[in-house]
Amino acid sequence: QISDDDLNNLYGEVIDRKDMGLGAAIMLAKTTGVRPAEMLNIQCLSDNVIFVPGAKKTAAGDRGLDRYIELTPQDWQNVRSSVKHLRSIDPGKAGTMRKLQDRLRTATKALWPRRKRLPTLYSFRYAMGSELKASGLSRREVAYLMGHQSEQSVDRYGDRRSGSGKTPMKAAPGADMSGVRVGYREPFAPSQSSSSGPRPG
Repeated sequence: QISDDDLNNLYGEVIDRKDMGLGAAIMLAKTTGVRPAEMLNIQCLSDNVIFVPGAKKTAAGDRGLDRYIELTPQDWQNVRSSVKHLRSIDPGKAGTMRKLQDRLRTATKALWPRRKRLPTLYSFRYAMGSELKASGLSRREVAYLMGHQSEQSVDRYGDRRSGSGKTPMKAAPGADMSGVRVGYREPFAPSQSSSSGPRPG
């Protein structure tokens, strides 16, 4: 987990460095728990819903999951601003997120030079996993929100004991969660592998 104090210090370091791109990436990671590779492809729809095309898709369609996520109005506004900012910095270029992750490592090393483990963008994804698990949502919905095709993948992300119990986001009304399997060996739903949004229902 990333403490509130650490997060505030990190945002302070980002502001001092005038690195608004990194600030936008941290905002997206914290608010949505999406993979770094998914950030530039987020689409902000109406009714506080975002569409996240899954980044781990295979040609066979048996990995990765597109999802429709409903956020609070404030989080939706923050996500929309952050995505717009990231695209304006370096739209569509390969390596954008890798550079941001490198800059995050530089910032965290400057902040905490003696720490052996430093926060990454994936740290926020694990934190989101903890929050979702603690919120009381079903394993299927947690898997869907995290972009997993199997409920078993939920076990790898976060610890419910670290979560606050609040629900930071939920599946949008009409979202199709039929593509989430219970186990890895179950057949996947082909409709999920070809979903290209927008929109659910």
